[in-house]
Amino acid sequence: MLKKNQKKKKKIKIKIMVLNANNFNSVNYINIIQWNVRSLPARLPSLQNLLNDHKCSIALLSETWLLPTRSLSIPQFKIYRSDRPDGYGGVAIAIHRSLKSKPILIDNVTRNSFFNFKIEILGVEVALSDSSPPLKVWSCYLPSSSIKITLFKTHQ
Repeated sequence: MLKKNQKKKKKIKIKIMVLNANNFNSVNYINIIQWNVRSLPARLPSLQNLLNDHKCSIALLSETWLLPTRSLSIPQFKIYRSDRPDGYGGVAIAIHRSLKSKPILIDNVTRNSFFNFKIEILGVEVALSDSSPPLKVWSCYLPSSSIKITLFKTHQ
């Protein structure tokens, strides 16, 4: 039972997925974490602990709440970001530096389509080995305020 002045602790939901990659040279698995962080600067220590404790190679992050001018780093990780000018929303992907990676370019027509529906999206291609196709990972965010707009436009 909670006492009168005690607050109930809020639980943080975190999804962890293990992706088997049998052809991966030095390791036979890659841990990927996906988290709607709702302010990456505020959650950075927790994220770093999760990445270390679970030996994650890839982190897919949404609602990073970063301004484009703010610098951010995570030791041993390369950070790909798509920030909003107002400092809200935003998506990011962190890839461990032991993996070769590059951003997936999205043409302007497609990017504008996503923008019109208020969808934020960022993709990164990760090379697992020389003989297997690259892994493509995406971080997407669709604000709850734009869900009704998207549904109505799709079903008209």
